[in-house]
Amino acid sequence: MIIQSRNTFDKASQKHSLLLASKPLSYDNIAMNIIRLTALCFLFFGLTALAQTTTSLKNKAPFPTKYTSLSDQALVIKAVTVAPVYDNSNNIYKKSVEEHLKNLIKDDYFWALSDFNSPKKDMRVDEFDEDASLTLQVLDKSQADAVLTCFLIKGPQGLNIQMNLYTRDGGKLLLREDYQSPTLFEISKVNETITKMYSSLKAKLPYSGYVTSRSGNAVTVNLGKKAGLSEGAVLTVAQVLKINRHPKLNFMTSVEKEIIGRITLTKVESDSSFGEISFEKENGVIDRGSKILPLEGIKYPSKGEAPLAQVLPNEKNAVEWLPTPTPQYGKISLMGGFTNFTDNTVLVNGTSIEADKSLALSFALGTELWITPEYFGSLELQQTSFKTDNNLPTSTPNGLNYTLNKMDLAFGYKYLIDGNFWGPQISASVGYYTHSVRVTDTTPTAFTSFDLSGFDLTVGGMFPVSLKNDVAIGAQAKFLFFENLSEKPVSSGGASPSFNQFDVLGSYQYTTNISFKGLISLANVQATFTGTGSKNPPSRSLDEKISTYLVGIEYLF
Repeated sequence: MIIQSRNTFDKASQKHSLLLASKPLSYDNIAMNIIRLTALCFLFFGLTALAQTTTSLKNKAPFPTKYTSLSDQALVIKAVTVAPVYDNSNNIYKKSVEEHLKNLIKDDYFWALSDFNSPKKDMRVDEFDEDASLTLQVLDKSQADAVLTCFLIKGPQGLNIQMNLYTRDGGKLLLREDYQSPTLFEISKVNETITKMYSSLKAKLPYSGYVTSRSGNAVTVNLGKKAGLSEGAVLTVAQVLKINRHPKLNFMTSVEKEIIGRITLTKVESDSSFGEISFEKENGVIDRGSKILPLEGIKYPSKGEAPLAQVLPNEKNAVEWLPTPTPQYGKISLMGGFTNFTDNTVLVNGTSIEADKSLALSFALGTELWITPEYFGSLELQQTSFKTDNNLPTSTPNGLNYTLNKMDLAFGYKYLIDGNFWGPQISASVGYYTHSVRVTDTTPTAFTSFDLSGFDLTVGGMFPVSLKNDVAIGAQAKFLFFENLSEKPVSSGGASPSFNQFDVLGSYQYTTNISFKGLISLANVQATFTGTGSKNPPSRSLDEKISTYLVGIEYLF
């Protein structure tokens, strides 16, 4: 039917042409032909433009604009360089461990090895913790995405091994693995431990692999049978939106991520797999480089070796990592112990009276709020109660009840020597201090109750003495300015007081949030009295010595 219509149209056109040819040309015919030709031109060019517009719409990319997370890009690790190993035992392990780490990366289907290049000669590997810009320079010169460091320190507790991984995310430390053993000495055993630590370090990455290619809905991922996958497995694809780091320590504690799709595997090989996208948040959002989230059962053992927990059964979990919840706001401590107290008062007539007590029960409560990693506010309270004898002849009653109260409200600054919140630090604070003594009233008055107050300056420091920074010792000194001393219920005249205190501290961090604390405090209050007062007989001087020994627990929140 189409052919017949076309033939009919052709015949009609031929007939029309013959008619035109048989008629003489006139101005009206010429004008009509020009109008017809113009109309045909407009029709032709209009159809051409419409076709071009339709073609343009059809060729437009069907995928939406893709938004890439900088945090996601910062976690891309494809090439790793190994920094010189630190070994304090005459480099017994250094060469062997370095070669072993390089071979582990060479044999790794996930990472590639890059030669180590540093802008500094004779650099120390611990400088990566102190200078993030140095880390970035090393990564640039080494053409690597991450740098792996290893420390082997032989001490009284045996061999300590620490493995760190720094990335391009500001040159900060991303992953850390620690191990300590009093019986680990053989080089072969050390290398076995290094292998386990390397596998455990990689298992802490917030993803398991990448999408390496995509064609339509078909994708390839760089995970296979070595990762424990099989045909039919469903992989979750996500994009990392934010890397959460501890506000004080800069460690990565977790990541915020968004699930963008799922992949069902259709074919699994040794180091790679093929699959189909079964779910996608937006059309085309899964692309080359998209990250595969870890699934249960996916591990990264090296050459079929047992997991770290089986090889190192005595290894404590999360010693080097920060388990949830991580301390972010401050700490509170509760301590108890005993106090040795001596109060020596000299009367104006030359008589010296003394009140003393050994092993008086004491309790202390302290809190510290972290405003920034360096600035803090603190409040410390301490109370001691005991009974002692009245040594003033003819004075009654014979027994005296004493209560000592201390309060220190301060604001301070910590200088982090190596930038690590748990590392060595020097602190200074200023605050308001009160020292109150309450004693039983006697007739005639032997000892008076008094309140000592003033502004205090405290300076000190804490220094870790273990590889893991879990054991630390320190000291601090407290001095009082603009002191004021007032006696009750009677006074010996105008008082000129002085106060000083020296403390020795120690702490052991049992977990991230709990530590044990010890304190030895030596305090001295002295005062001289002038003028006249209402006390009979009046005191000429006061000398109070307080030695306090406390232990307790500290909770970090």
